[in-house]
Amino acid sequence: MKNKKIFYKDINFIRIVSCLAILLYHLGILKGGYLAVCTFFVMSGFLSSISAFKKEKSYYLNRLKKIYIPLVIVILCTVFVASVLPQVSWLNMKPESTSALLGYNNFWQLGANLDYFSRHIDSPFMHLWYVSILMQFELVFPILFLILKKIG
Repeated sequence: MKNKKIFYKDINFIRIVSCLAILLYHLGILKGGYLAVCTFFVMSGFLSSISAFKKEKSYYLNRLKKIYIPLVIVILCTVFVASVLPQVSWLNMKPESTSALLGYNNFWQLGANLDYFSRHIDSPFMHLWYVSILMQFELVFPILFLILKKIG
């Protein structure tokens, strides 16, 4: 029997509700919509656990394709567009874009005293803290999973 991928229909419903909650939060209609981001973390952890349980040999390659390659494309396109606009300086974006590419944007924002929930920040990379946390999780989780599996 072929190794068939399972599609979880219920997760799509949860994604839609979470995306709407985040959108409504950013539009100022819903308070606490940022909690939907936690839902995305839980779903990512659940799906990563399923991949780990299936003993996917290409775990890191799959994560590279799904997370890092789109991240690089988004950052490069953003930097290109920003370099074309005269009022935006690439040098001002370099530390933040570097932190997003290397997966430590969440720590960079903490070090720069930036508040994600402030409405006055004009950074195209402000939301990439989530991707940084996801990348950190994807690096640590398989190792932690193997250690816990050996312990029993």
